[in-house]
Amino acid sequence: MVHLALHDYHRQNGDTASAHEHLRKAFLNPDLDIETKAGITGSFFRQAEKNDEAAERIGFSLASLMLQIHPKAPESNALYADFLMLKGDLRKAARHYYAAAVEEKKDGRVWENLLHIENELKMYDSVEKHSRTAMELFPNQGRNYLYNGLANMQKGRPVEASRALRDGLEFTAGSQGLRLDLLRLLGDAYHQLKEYSRSDEAFEEALKIDPDNAYVLNNYAYYLSLRNHNLEHAATLSRHSLDLQPANKSYMDTYGWILYKQKKFEDAAVWLSKAATGNSSPVIMEHYGDALFRLGRTEEAVKWWISAREQGGSTGELSKKIRDKKLNED
Repeated sequence: MVHLALHDYHRQNGDTASAHEHLRKAFLNPDLDIETKAGITGSFFRQAEKNDEAAERIGFSLASLMLQIHPKAPESNALYADFLMLKGDLRKAARHYYAAAVEEKKDGRVWENLLHIENELKMYDSVEKHSRTAMELFPNQGRNYLYNGLANMQKGRPVEASRALRDGLEFTAGSQGLRLDLLRLLGDAYHQLKEYSRSDEAFEEALKIDPDNAYVLNNYAYYLSLRNHNLEHAATLSRHSLDLQPANKSYMDTYGWILYKQKKFEDAAVWLSKAATGNSSPVIMEHYGDALFRLGRTEEAVKWWISAREQGGSTGELSKKIRDKKLNED
């Protein structure tokens, strides 16, 4: 307590070096309770989040001392992980968030940070497993259900994803952003399950929350085009996504493909050409080839189909187009 008092004294007098030294000595004492240490270190972290480099340097040193003296305490591991995340060392941060989480049954923030980082690192097996634990420990926190849905979608399990996402919608009071995230992913899951009316309903609900969400507009429009359903509405949605993000090649491809489905092949070729130029996916290249074929430009179409295959397109339908130099008749 004397060292803490001397820290305050020297800090008020502008002697930061002496202030930090007394704080370091206080932190090295195992009898100073972890709550006090966590409170002080947390205050430095909040300043560090505002790009205060001095606060980040001192806070990280204090978090390191906490971990040294209290290596198993969830507070030590969580705060150390906070600073690691700030530094961009996500893998090491994930290990310490996990060390904190296995000991933490009350603070849902630790679990949420763990899931966020694991998702960023594409550790979907871990996200799925740990989100299930978090759902059990904190059943009224909707974001845990979102992470479970995300992981299951990445693992190709839309049934499990849709179940978690539906459950999560029950816990979105006061957070329209979370509700939007759950609905947009639920629209994807239902589409994979071929529950198309439910998929459409989820996307429509999402657009009521945010009518300018380009991701929702594009995915909803593209799914409608794949089903050849309500193409006028799909075109309106897709055009709006392009108004929001005019340089997005995936959105160009969606709009071009909808025009293609409407048999507006000239217009479709214009948009698909923009999407296919430069770096683009094999799907976009194949779509552009289809549009060119419909315009009677067969040799050009075959070149684009071959390019699509060379870039990783590997469907049997694509190989058949190249071999036969034609599309299957609708």
